[in-house]
Amino acid sequence: MEEKDHRAQSKADSKEYSEDAVEARDAKAEAKGGGGGGGGGESKGGAGGSGSSSSLAARDAKAREIELEEEEDVELEFAALMSAPREGQALLAADPAARQVAMGLKIKSMNMKDGRTGALVWQSTAFGEAMFERTMEEQVPRSILKCRTVSREIVFSSVEAITNFRLEQRVFLHGKCIEEWFFTFGFVIPGSTNTWQQIIEAAPPSEMLPVEVRACS
Repeated sequence: MEEKDHRAQSKADSKEYSEDAVEARDAKAEAKGGGGGGGGGESKGGAGGSGSSSSLAARDAKAREIELEEEEDVELEFAALMSAPREGQALLAADPAARQVAMGLKIKSMNMKDGRTGALVWQSTAFGEAMFERTMEEQVPRSILKCRTVSREIVFSSVEAITNFRLEQRVFLHGKCIEEWFFTFGFVIPGSTNTWQQIIEAAPPSEMLPVEVRACS
């Protein structure tokens, strides 16, 4: 009788061992399946990263293409200015998006200093929305013509983001454009106030117009 009970107990222990083994096997399989899923997720993420890099490269290429087109337009415009006897005009763009950017752009102040000594030569805060509607006249001291370099500082703010903010400066003599400079600031953060400094170098004395001509032009 005791021997029979011993066999029965052994059978029961064997059954419990088998059940534990099955559970362990299932748990291991589940864990393996989860790991495989994780691996698949990682592979997918890697593909996404590659897609993001491609998208970024395409965006940069498009931005460069637009920049080259703008530079070409500027060159054509300058060629027309050099040959056409006319003066500069204050105009506001007709494009709605450009007008919105312009209306949110404010020049708070501008000054010019001797680039070598730092001495203030001229400054003004008389800027407003009217600068897009009319030509503004300013009297700059004649002494600035003696500066070999001029440091110009512009403090401005912008409500909108500006992708490639730049300044185009043209000099007219007797109604004809004789000189032109480009100054690039780059990206302007929306809602920001910025200080922009530019250095303007004078041409060699042999290439300069007489002071009498420059002072009245």
